[in-house]
Amino acid sequence: MTLSTSNSNQAKPRPVLVLLCSAIVVVSFAMARPKPTSFSNPSWYWQAKVEWKKCANIVLAGNSRAYRGLSPIEFEKVLGGTAVNAGFSSGTYSKEYCDYLETLFDEDDTTPNILVAGITHNAICDLDRKNNGFVDAMKKSKESMLTGEQQQLTSVYVAAFDSLAKVYSSTNNENYIQKFFSNGWVSSDYKIRDIAKGLLSYKKYFENGQYLCSKPELEKTIQSLKYISSRGIEVHCIWLPASPKMSSLENKESGLHVDEIEAMFVKHGLDWISFPDTDYTSYDGSHLEARSAARFSLDSATEVKERLLE
Repeated sequence: MTLSTSNSNQAKPRPVLVLLCSAIVVVSFAMARPKPTSFSNPSWYWQAKVEWKKCANIVLAGNSRAYRGLSPIEFEKVLGGTAVNAGFSSGTYSKEYCDYLETLFDEDDTTPNILVAGITHNAICDLDRKNNGFVDAMKKSKESMLTGEQQQLTSVYVAAFDSLAKVYSSTNNENYIQKFFSNGWVSSDYKIRDIAKGLLSYKKYFENGQYLCSKPELEKTIQSLKYISSRGIEVHCIWLPASPKMSSLENKESGLHVDEIEAMFVKHGLDWISFPDTDYTSYDGSHLEARSAARFSLDSATEVKERLLE
């Protein structure tokens, strides 16, 4: 709805009135619950994630391999309840991130709370790094609190974004197909797949001494997840697949082999789930293409259910 006047001398609507009318329109659309529609990628997508509170009983966590590779839809099919993907680019299991994950669980819901923690080499190194999506989103969220009525209006649209379950498609890169779901999952693919692209990036990281793993950092990650487990939340750690060549590179250059990582998790009593890289397809060497992501999510959810029934 657009507010307009037929008389140029008529008083312009006050900002508060515009805000109220906009809110009524958005809420009305939210109640209508139309089928998912595609839009351009909203700049506030990641900020919307950090503003979630008590919204699910299944939380999928981790870095970009998690938010691209774990679909809440498949987890809901197998486990029931409500699932969200709380992954962020270059994310680690820092104290701040783990505190945020706890706030997502609906304590009033009698359904068991489940954390599916996506694990990669990248997620267990340099835990307090500042250049990650979660830190950036939190910073923007705090800064935007100072924008007054504009922030209030943004919050209305954030709420509508959730309730409508819309899909936002990114068109920033002609070769990149990304669909941003309101449940936090980003289904992804390249029109022309390029597995070598991710390999080149990671080779440069390792050559520059970046993203190197260590046992002390691994121990910190484990203790963070054990703390969440001690809060009455079922924690299932899932190794996120990549292309076989990427896994080989990371095992060789990161400082820790996946077998060492698994052994440490199991030693500390954390549930560990993994599947062969060859079962799925990566579009860039690092991330799963959309159909593989859905299949991996279904496989993971099924395995979690079996563990819960043991």
